[in-house]
Amino acid sequence: MSNKTVSVSTGKWRGLEAITLTTHKYEAVLLPKHGSNMVRLYDKENNLDILRTPSEQEMDEFLERPQVFGIPILFFPNRIKDGVFTYDDRKYSFEVNDFESHSHLHGFAHNRPWQVARTEVCGYDAVVVETVFIGNSVVDFYKSFPHEFEIRSIFKLSPEGLSHEIKVTNLSSQNMPVAIGFHTVLSVPFHPSGEPDSIVMKMGIGKRWKLSDVFMNTDELIQLDHQEQMFLDDGIQLSEKPIVGHYTANAFTYKGREYHGMVLEDQKNNVRICYETGKQYGHWVVWNDDGKKGFICPEPQTCAINAPNLQNRKNESGFFGIAPDETWSEITKIYSEPIA
Repeated sequence: MSNKTVSVSTGKWRGLEAITLTTHKYEAVLLPKHGSNMVRLYDKENNLDILRTPSEQEMDEFLERPQVFGIPILFFPNRIKDGVFTYDDRKYSFEVNDFESHSHLHGFAHNRPWQVARTEVCGYDAVVVETVFIGNSVVDFYKSFPHEFEIRSIFKLSPEGLSHEIKVTNLSSQNMPVAIGFHTVLSVPFHPSGEPDSIVMKMGIGKRWKLSDVFMNTDELIQLDHQEQMFLDDGIQLSEKPIVGHYTANAFTYKGREYHGMVLEDQKNNVRICYETGKQYGHWVVWNDDGKKGFICPEPQTCAINAPNLQNRKNESGFFGIAPDETWSEITKIYSEPIA
């Protein structure tokens, strides 16, 4: 399945089963059996490691905490208080796996195997990998989420970068709640000679969701302060300091057009990483731990943290469902480009 330097190949990567996608400009590594996580995205032309990729020494950490490397797919994203919510007059009870906030964290898909449905070379300089995650009566989480469904993850690598389409189909006989997000982990710096002080982050945010001290949504929406407004204007400098926030998504003007997403600029090396999101990802979490781990996580989500329990913010929460046989889909894109 190759066309000179354009190929899709299977093999071992850091001891794990992997699919390597190669085009003329980019190379990427996908781990289907580990949450269908795209753990590497590399710009060969400009020597840019775009995603935080686990080193040989970090593989144990990756296996324990896959959400801090690559592009983990979250279904459901972030926290649900007490792991309990009601949808369509049905009560759902998820495992409490974050004890500090007494919540369910990150859902079922990011740490379980996905099946490879398709690998394909598309024309001169593009490759596709499609994986599928299946929910039915035999999966270990069916008691918590009693629906038959499938999630398809379609990665396409081309000269335009990495396109990622998610499709969720309800195969059950009842309306099914849906919440999708990504714990996308971008390298800081991403250029070999980059420095955190020279990297600026711009992001399309609207209002801030007020969080408790255990990162739980308090049901309050707040106007951006002066510092947060800088995300939409000149950007926030990513010196080694903690950054954490939860926001509604909003468009901002980028290169003279309406842009939904975020931009990471290395102003020393005149190169940027763009993370463009579809409009259905209506919420952001941004987080970098203590600021000294070498990454920033801009996390697009379809809904707010603890969305199904935000009774006073139902219209703003982004929580929704799909009918039997209905499919929901949306696309994100990641690419690099020079700063003109």
